[in-house]
Amino acid sequence: NSDITIKTAGSTSVEKTLTAALEMFQPMAGNFQITVSQTGSGDGFKRVLGEEKDSANASDIGFASRDFKEEETVEDGFLSGTYSLDAVVVVFSADGAQFDDLSQAQVKAIFTGAVTDYSEVPDVKAGGITTSSVDGDIHVYTRDASSGTRAAFEEIVGFKEELSEEAFETSSNGDMAAKVGQDPNAIGYVSLTTDFEANHIKPLEFEGIEANVENVNDGDYSLARPFNYVTRADGDFDSDEKQQLVEAFIAFLTESKEAKEVILANGGVVDVEEGKPWEELKEDYPIVNQDNSALT
Repeated sequence: NSDITIKTAGSTSVEKTLTAALEMFQPMAGNFQITVSQTGSGDGFKRVLGEEKDSANASDIGFASRDFKEEETVEDGFLSGTYSLDAVVVVFSADGAQFDDLSQAQVKAIFTGAVTDYSEVPDVKAGGITTSSVDGDIHVYTRDASSGTRAAFEEIVGFKEELSEEAFETSSNGDMAAKVGQDPNAIGYVSLTTDFEANHIKPLEFEGIEANVENVNDGDYSLARPFNYVTRADGDFDSDEKQQLVEAFIAFLTESKEAKEVILANGGVVDVEEGKPWEELKEDYPIVNQDNSALT
């Protein structure tokens, strides 16, 4: 399959788990080519079924780190669904480290600009009467408007369209992590797939619950969201071979034990025990047995 190229687009938060799964699948499926162009959840639908599906930005699979919107008619796609869960994690710079845990009310007060200094953050555990012993200006960091992480974060915390006008926008999950890590007064939010130590950021508990695989799977950590996908419409791929290969990859991504293990290793939230060996699954996808090294 070396003359086939699979192109992906959408959420930047999925990039780590997606790339790892694609690179594992590539030699198992005839060495097709890969183009990963993740620029935000808003682009995921546009590039496979929306206004950019026939443009230079056209892609085969679009990803969103949120639920698809009502106007994003994913039912028109050949395949769609969820391949992993993720946690949105509130973070400080490791040099700031003002708190270990924030409640939903505290996060909302900070991100709406109701409080602008760390000394003003209400101590919810003390009934909202006392304030933090930490002081200093709060520098709020957020994602751009097309971000699925931002949409999920604002909806769950409960402040859609109330974001502080002083918030600094960042262009991707990686950009957010880097900028928060460099600003001792910063507070932001990133995907659980993020390398916290490498970016010099400190993850906080939310409502007293740590963001980890077990707590997300159990439903205890409430700042969780899905990693969703949608493909081009049936018959709207460059070739029948490409459509067959995309179908095989989605099966690998969502059903195989191997993909679940690599997704888990790269910060995604899946139940590995639900996976089946790819050797068993691939019998339904004969496309993977030919040379696909010219296909992206």
